[in-house]
Amino acid sequence: MSQQHATTPSPILTGEDHAKGVIANAAKVITQYTNGLKQHNNLEYWNKTTQVVWDELQKVKLVVANLPVGFVMLIHLITADSFMVSPESLQKSQKWPPWEHIRCAKENNVEDHPWFKLQEPSFLVLTTSSPPPVPKKKGKGKGKAKAVETEKV
Repeated sequence: MSQQHATTPSPILTGEDHAKGVIANAAKVITQYTNGLKQHNNLEYWNKTTQVVWDELQKVKLVVANLPVGFVMLIHLITADSFMVSPESLQKSQKWPPWEHIRCAKENNVEDHPWFKLQEPSFLVLTTSSPPPVPKKKGKGKGKAKAVETEKV
């Protein structure tokens, strides 16, 4: 007799939640592969790592626009994006990405990268519940009316 298990459908993630999930997974996968480079000192593993890092960064690029302002992108993802070129280009140049630099980068190494700027909002974010701000007009000082007190009769 077969037993039927009730399965609960997984929620479909969209927008911001999906983007955060993609980022978290990419960070995990890239970390696993780059950490494994020390243990696997062979050409096959290094080529595989290059391809995996490239693929994960392409996924991140597809969702980065859906991240909220103020989202803190992991430094090693930003550094990987800064240094990675396509696996085909790497094979032609026969130069590896600076893996150790990617793994150990600090904030000051990536401050000029656009993904780092997600941490520092430089623009006003409007919500649907608030009206757009109206700029204050500043007079030039000409024709200012003087306040005149009037008596109540």
